[in-house]
Amino acid sequence: MTAVTYASWTPGPMRCAPNTITEGCCWWGRGAIQTTGPTNYGLLNSEVIAKIPSLQSKGVDLCSNPEAICQHEETKWLGAIFYWANNVQGYEDSVQKDIFFDSLSLFVDSGFSLEDSKIAGADFASGTGGVVNNGSWSLTPHGNH
Repeated sequence: MTAVTYASWTPGPMRCAPNTITEGCCWWGRGAIQTTGPTNYGLLNSEVIAKIPSLQSKGVDLCSNPEAICQHEETKWLGAIFYWANNVQGYEDSVQKDIFFDSLSLFVDSGFSLEDSKIAGADFASGTGGVVNNGSWSLTPHGNH
């Protein structure tokens, strides 16, 4: 699978291909709000896409084909609305929230040192990305802690 678009500062479109480091890692950002990571694709698929008969009749399954978010106009915006409602307005994991705020405090208090902001194996930037994209502070896109 090869991305349709890419940032000007990259060497070209992202690609996941067999027998490469990116095999099975096609979870790059897509859609109106750049849905990213297997956790976000999986939640969007199970909580929204799988419950819409018109998308089911088209065979839309983001888990087996993450590119489908770009192949149907309504899925681009459904992803954005679901992410906003679920991850921004409705985020309730108190442990993850506490780690986020503790790391943020360390980051600011240390003069914005990522090294000094590490908690539970991740610094402020990596940990925040882990929560947003993979559902856990220290979880990487490839499932490693």
